[in-house]
Amino acid sequence: MSFFDDTKNVGLFLIIIGFVSLITAVCSVVIAGVYDIPQARIRAGIVVGAIGTAIFGWLILQFGKKVRDGMNDKVAFVSGLMRVVGIATILGAIFAAVSSGLILGSIGAGIVSFVVAIIVGLIYLWIAEKIKGKDKNIISKFLWVLILVASPIVAIFYLIAFFGSIGSDPWVLMEGIRSLCWCPVYIFVFLAMLSPEIKQSMGI
Repeated sequence: MSFFDDTKNVGLFLIIIGFVSLITAVCSVVIAGVYDIPQARIRAGIVVGAIGTAIFGWLILQFGKKVRDGMNDKVAFVSGLMRVVGIATILGAIFAAVSSGLILGSIGAGIVSFVVAIIVGLIYLWIAEKIKGKDKNIISKFLWVLILVASPIVAIFYLIAFFGSIGSDPWVLMEGIRSLCWCPVYIFVFLAMLSPEIKQSMGI
């Protein structure tokens, strides 16, 4: 059995991503409390942003543990991953919008990013349902091709981000660690899309 045939290996990477996200969130809260930040709303904004990061980390961590415990079904894994990322993206967008508003002092700050993130999150949730074989049609086939092409590209971008983080400050380095762990996750997604299970589920 190759490395990418065993979902437990991918589960480990997801667990690491979750832990690093939680550590990042805790560090943000500590900085908000320890450093001399004059305005209370800026400190509050940092804490709110940290809560969003913590929720993202917890969701990914819990899913990673579920995968690590023996989620061998590739359809369940890829659809579950898309669903978790979709939920995390939506929740993260809400907390990021509030955080930006508090830090920048404007309710309109980051509104475009917020709307885009909500739409992206909803698309992830929709894709998760299509992967499970709901309403097989030409769109299902298109999404299969799209994910097959996009997943290795995303993996490459994460790998580039990791190399770009080397030698940077600890914050950027932690992001680099997360990027490095996302890389094999998306390689597994690419290989899983080629499996008979997912092809059958999406009507290929």
